[in-house]
Amino acid sequence: MKRTSKRAVGGKLKGSGKSAQRPSKARSPSQKRFALEIRIRGQVGYVHRELCTGLEEAVRIGERRFLAFDARNPWFVQDSAPRRIVVLLDPETDSIRRQVQPGRLAESFS
Repeated sequence: MKRTSKRAVGGKLKGSGKSAQRPSKARSPSQKRFALEIRIRGQVGYVHRELCTGLEEAVRIGERRFLAFDARNPWFVQDSAPRRIVVLLDPETDSIRRQVQPGRLAESFS
């Protein structure tokens, strides 16, 4: 009795009639993005959610959306398996509000 090999020959698996296909390494755009959640320490739930491309974009989003983002001691957690980034911020305090007041920035340049 002769065994038939299932090796790929000419793009087809011998003996099966099916094309030999390799899994594509290219990911769809949704697979390249991370689900970003920005949370306040001590509070339940998130305060902001959106998709981002990585940690650099997560920092830009945080700086754009939150007053004195860097003064709020952000902690970043990136979980690559479920493609998620979580940013934890300290609650806003009076000292942070005093640091960044409208008009103070303009006064420092005059």
